Amino acid sequence: MPSYIRASGSAAKKYRLFFQVDVISRVRIICRLCLYILSSEVLHMKELKKSNPRLLTLIQTLLEKGHTTKAPIWVAVARRLATPTRRLPEVNVYKINKLTSDGDTVVVPGKVLGTGDLDHKVTVSAFGFSQTAREKINEKGTAITIEELVEKNPKGTSVIIMGG
Repeated sequence: MPSYIRASGSAAKKYRLFFQVDVISRVRIICRLCLYILSSEVLHMKELKKSNPRLLTLIQTLLEKGHTTKAPIWVAVARRLATPTRRLPEVNVYKINKLTSDGDTVVVPGKVLGTGDLDHKVTVSAFGFSQTAREKINEKGTAITIEELVEKNPKGTSVIIMGG
């Protein structure tokens, strides 16, 4: 094999050399380009840099439950929880009241805040609740954690994702 095929360098340099060689060497160059592209994509994937152990275990549990029960809602919630903490949604009680009806189940992949009131029964599941939000929700409905909702409804049927 000619020495210029083995020469290290960028993918563009190797691509320019593509037209200067025979068919067998072209196949080798294409394979090396594919490996180069794949390896660079794998090396630049971001790792999860969360430090909250409850959040890490929740994300892992949601991904496992979503794949084993074939419930895409849990995978979607896990992906939203994997975003940076400053971008997690904060949903007020009045918005839950406005966008739901009696008997709905809502999951908030973030925090529920206590502005507003509920006037119908609703089950709200979230990663976090403010104290006033928990009190207001428990007056009319139920406030539970996401872990409890996953145990209660593993398929995720008729669950609404709110806030992002």
